Amino acid sequence: MADDGAVATLVSMGFDAPSAQSALKSCGGNMERAVEVLLGGGGGGDGGGAPSSSSSASVIRCDSVSQYSVPDGRSACTCIALSAADAFLSAVGGSEGGDSARSVLTPSFLSEVVNAGVRIYGTLRLRSAGGGSAEHMSAEEVLSSETGRTAYSSLGLLGGVRQGVLSSAAGSDDSPLGLRAQLVGVLGEASPSEWTAALITKTPETVVCILPPGGGEGGSGGIYALIDSHPRPHLGTGEGSYVAIYDNLDGLLGMLRNLFPATDLGPDVGDMMAMMYNSFDLYAMRRAK
Repeated sequence: MADDGAVATLVSMGFDAPSAQSALKSCGGNMERAVEVLLGGGGGGDGGGAPSSSSSASVIRCDSVSQYSVPDGRSACTCIALSAADAFLSAVGGSEGGDSARSVLTPSFLSEVVNAGVRIYGTLRLRSAGGGSAEHMSAEEVLSSETGRTAYSSLGLLGGVRQGVLSSAAGSDDSPLGLRAQLVGVLGEASPSEWTAALITKTPETVVCILPPGGGEGGSGGIYALIDSHPRPHLGTGEGSYVAIYDNLDGLLGMLRNLFPATDLGPDVGDMMAMMYNSFDLYAMRRAK
């Protein structure tokens, strides 16, 4: 049950009590995250309502487990995303079809990778200088640590860290820094016979996308999937972690734009600051050779 004081605070901010209770429950009592959910998105901007593409998605839900339901998991999303990438790529092996991938992406898979990621994150915190602080970590930080190198030794980075910028401007879909261009670039570089996992970090959140072998723009009969440890009930994905599965790249992109909408900071904010605020990092992962 949500804390009465927290509910009262949200009500005083203008939210109705039932919505406040639901948001707090889905976020494990985290006030900051609950406000984000109530405002309609994880990254600011409009983000309200379910994405138009979600109606064609197959959503696998694990309502009982998210990063907020596991002790000390609030800031563990990067480790969870890496654990999901590692577990998926290990399980799917060299299978190219979508059916083999769908058989991996189950509620139990979600529960396992969330808990695994939180455990690894906990070890990193204990071993870091001044351990015990609950801070978000980048994939670079995790993978460069002794703990990360050991835990994710079977993952390899495809190319370097790719940096992009979210934008809602007309024609932004064609921008070389946009989400589409970045994911198409990964598909173009990936092996035509291997699945790829693309971690996307828009601070402070990290999710992981699953891209099919030989995906390119045309697809290969495989699937495109988003694995997310953040509960997003406002998007119709339930009260816990979830996987959203699509038949094409456009469906995946539609969901990503709802998770990470570009934010207009107004005329008083310079272009460079606006770009920094709307920037994201992408890490393409494959099985280590």
